[in-house]
Order: sequence, then structure tokens, then C-alpha cells
Amino acid sequence: MPSVAARRRGAAEVQSPNRSNSLRTFARCLRSHGLDVPDPDPATGLIPLEELAKINRSSQEFKDAEAACRDLAARVPAGAAQRMSEVDVQPGTGA
Repeated sequence: MPSVAARRRGAAEVQSPNRSNSLRTFARCLRSHGLDVPDPDPATGLIPLEELAKINRSSQEFKDAEAACRDLAARVPAGAAQRMSEVDVQPGTGA
């Protein structure tokens, strides 16, 4: 696992006001569809992986939210989107 410093260096590459706003908008959309997703961390510009890991990606709630927010996900920076897709979420965990 990369060190905190290495992760922050990687986050700095994807962080910008527009990108942070895109990810914040995406998180807001997911919340409006019932998922407990926090706004991006102000220091990194990313949603903490430990928070994303709490989401049950096999639940109907997640599938509905993902479908509803898909157009916003396309605006999320590649590094942040990749981190979100790499989260190993165990079925039956989270909401």
C-alpha cells in the first residue's frame, strides 16, 4: 500500500477546483439517491477509500444511484474515478 505522502502526491495531480467540484457534485448526487457518501477530503480532493468501501455495490440502491449519477461520473477526474472503482467492497456491507 502506498504511503500517505505518496497518496497525497497522487491526489495533488488530480486536485483542482473544477475537479473537486465535479467530485463533490457526484457525491451529492449519490447521496440524493440514498447512498452515504461524504464530500471529497479538502486536503486530497478525493473521497476517502474507507468511506467508499462501506457501500454495498451489489445493492439495488447502489445500482440505481450509479445509473442516475452516471453522467456526473464522466466529469470526475480519472484518478479519482479509478480510486473509486478499485475499492474492494464486500457484498452485504454498507447501505
